Amino acid sequence: NAKASEKERLKITKRWILADKSGHFLLFSILALSLAAGFHRQRYMLLIIVIAMFAGTTEVMQFFVNDRTPQIRDWLIDFGGAVSGFILFAAAGKKISPAAGHTMPQETID
Repeated sequence: NAKASEKERLKITKRWILADKSGHFLLFSILALSLAAGFHRQRYMLLIIVIAMFAGTTEVMQFFVNDRTPQIRDWLIDFGGAVSGFILFAAAGKKISPAAGHTMPQETID
């Protein structure tokens, strides 16, 4: 039945799009988490700008690939993933950092 196969094809396409967009969101979240772990907080805005530019570059490169089209929506998904990665890192850092007013003990060499 042609109608049934068309419906099935649309279901598969929708699943693939969801998996693709979720994968990009997750990938950029992991990228932001990794970069945030290696840089001081004062550099976070710079890192967000760099990641936004990287996401934009990946979209612009699609002009040069057959059957691909750059989309603002994809850039927003990538950027949203990056911002969520930074938010997760900041939230985790607050939970594992020492209580306010206390400092971590430091080793001394005698």
